[in-house]
Amino acid sequence: MAENWFCWQCGHPMQNTRPPLERIAVCHACNADLHVCRQCRFFNPRMNDRCDEPMADPVRDETRANFCDYFKISHSAFQGGERKSNDQALAELQALFGMAQKDQEKSANQQVPEPLPDLFAKPGSGKSDSGDS
Repeated sequence: MAENWFCWQCGHPMQNTRPPLERIAVCHACNADLHVCRQCRFFNPRMNDRCDEPMADPVRDETRANFCDYFKISHSAFQGGERKSNDQALAELQALFGMAQKDQEKSANQQVPEPLPDLFAKPGSGKSDSGDS
């Protein structure tokens, strides 16, 4: 029986995908490439070339599929926690800084002036020039 492992990007369990991975293997949930440095047990972001395997060639983008012969699936590659939508994150930030309440009060108290009368008003008269001379 194969060990459980998860997509490095979304954390989706890869139950039906068994090693060795093809270079073109992708996650069925998020469509992320799986034969990538981030999914490899040798991936180490603290290293200069981000790899603990001394013989591996440097890879330009560790999130894209590559041809590394030293690739070994990491069972702990997924580091993310709960993913939140942008709207939820924005709402949490607004709640944290009280911006939502301030914006609501501002929009309730603010009256939008009509721009056209102000554009055509004679200087100093305070009234618009509507052609009534």
